[in-house]
Amino acid sequence: MPVYNGAKTLAAAMQSIVTQSFPDWELLVIDDASTDDSVAIAKRFNDPRIRVIENVKNEGLAAKLNQGIDLSNGQFFARMDQDDLAFPDRLAKQVAYLQAHPTTDLVAARAVIFTSAGEALGLLPYHATHAEICARPWSGFYMPHPTWMGRLAWFKQHHYRIPEVVRGEDQELLLRTYDQSEFACLPDVLLAYRLDEISWRKTRSGRLNLLPWFWRAHFARGRYGYAVMSVAGILLKLVIEFGALKFGSHDRLRELRTREMDADALRQWQAVWQAYGNL
Repeated sequence: MPVYNGAKTLAAAMQSIVTQSFPDWELLVIDDASTDDSVAIAKRFNDPRIRVIENVKNEGLAAKLNQGIDLSNGQFFARMDQDDLAFPDRLAKQVAYLQAHPTTDLVAARAVIFTSAGEALGLLPYHATHAEICARPWSGFYMPHPTWMGRLAWFKQHHYRIPEVVRGEDQELLLRTYDQSEFACLPDVLLAYRLDEISWRKTRSGRLNLLPWFWRAHFARGRYGYAVMSVAGILLKLVIEFGALKFGSHDRLRELRTREMDADALRQWQAVWQAYGNL
């Protein structure tokens, strides 16, 4: 769990791991030179399965994820953000899937988007199989980054790129590895992704940072059509997103990015919020 100035949400995120139904885990809280009380909050947890790693230099998300990979032991590696919440069976279900599917390198899960007021806004888009996830490699890969769990050996072989592809480190890694790996995504909603406001600056930055990597990756493989489509697709997404924010609203852009929740997913979310929302 990489952390940077996460004092407002870190306790809830960590508690959602401490109370997992799967008990055999180690949580690495890797602080990226925070200037708030993040480290102190992390150290309050009296659990031998938690290690707090302090860093004196701020290096960004990808560097801290790589540090976590290098410090990890065991068979599987999972990640999560400092402001998200794990559903109680997240680790158990992802471990069970990886154990039952030995050729799968990386498994994600469905995620609900929520606000800091506890409002559920919908589910992130979902594709289940490797073929579905990678059906349009020029357009991106639907695998919510905070939900990832994979084989530690895969992560050690495929570190996040440094210098970091800011706000696109996950898509760059999937793009670099999809034709030599096997991905999957569980149908279960196993994580809540916090999103209070969509930032045009961050959205634009992520898209534009990814653009040259999609072009280079497909061009290097001789997939010139994919290269052209990737550039066109990213630019089209930027136009749609800008239009939604400029002439519509943040709510309209959220609607474009989410899917409707069913009653069961909503009940599960309400139980998670009741457990961790006030921490």
